[in-house]
Amino acid sequence: MIITRIPHQAKIIQAANIFTAEFNAVDGIPTGTGQYDFNQLINQRQPVIELLQNAVYLIDTVNVGGDLSEENYLESIDTRPAAVLLRSKTGETVYTKPIPIVNYIDNQGLTAWLVSDKAGEFMQISFSGVLNQIAATVGRQFLNIEISLNIYQLDSALYNNSFRNDEKNPYGEFLRQ
Repeated sequence: MIITRIPHQAKIIQAANIFTAEFNAVDGIPTGTGQYDFNQLINQRQPVIELLQNAVYLIDTVNVGGDLSEENYLESIDTRPAAVLLRSKTGETVYTKPIPIVNYIDNQGLTAWLVSDKAGEFMQISFSGVLNQIAATVGRQFLNIEISLNIYQLDSALYNNSFRNDEKNPYGEFLRQ
């Protein structure tokens, strides 16, 4: 576990995105595969938050749930669902690899730091994966997965200067990863 000192004036942002898969269709085009495919345009590059210039963001925790039971979610996985966090301007990913969503998650630590020097840049999230139709989902046209993030916005000048200058960092060696 990484212990991080967060300034008391930090703003907490709770962001949530919903991802939808339609039965036997990708982007409205019938596939006849017996599956719910999340690899759809509506599930790609959804905005999470707008990144203010020169503010530092700490992504702290993630929560994942859906409109079917976790047991049914696990039973229906065909292609491992995963989420990708990225920057809107450059397409650069926040994490090196996609975040596997192999079960529902409740307040799991997901530490990442992000800063933007560009105006009008957003943090975005994409979700992909394929679920098979099982007995519990027969008759369901759509399935939904929700991913929520707890994010701290740190716009303290002292903190931001420390973030950019590791040599004089009063917030500990794990400020950046």
